Amino acid sequence: MGDLVLVGPMEGTGKKAKDPVGIAGERDVAAALARLAEAQARFIGAPSGCGAQIASLKLWHAAKVSPAAPWFVEAKGSPLDQALAENAYTLVERGVWLAKARKPFALMVEGDPRLATEVHFMRSFRVNHPAAKLFGQWVGGPQGARVAGSVRGWKPSPR
Repeated sequence: MGDLVLVGPMEGTGKKAKDPVGIAGERDVAAALARLAEAQARFIGAPSGCGAQIASLKLWHAAKVSPAAPWFVEAKGSPLDQALAENAYTLVERGVWLAKARKPFALMVEGDPRLATEVHFMRSFRVNHPAAKLFGQWVGGPQGARVAGSVRGWKPSPR
């Protein structure tokens, strides 16, 4: 399992830093998205057809919000890069956030079970190589979980 996180801009520095909409630390992603829509805070959505976009549509539906212009914009490339450039909020996969996180942006919402995403491992059915089968078993087993758990910032998703 993987997960999405909601990230956004912070105003100020140090302990006095706060996010403009007041959703930092929120555990309910639907409530946070509803507040973003109510404030018409700039939000960068994932490009059409990608997994993050499909997952985020479910989250907007849970928030009972239909995201629309002018405050909601579909990304032209990487949603996180565009959000950083435009000082906007976005939903991204945790791994993307860990790789590109930078101030004044911060993680706003995490831990809601609705943010969990499935990660699939598939091996070719044309080639029945024993190493591929062993790798799949390793990734899904305790050793694979231990390696994933050693990555900075990784947290197992709630099941």
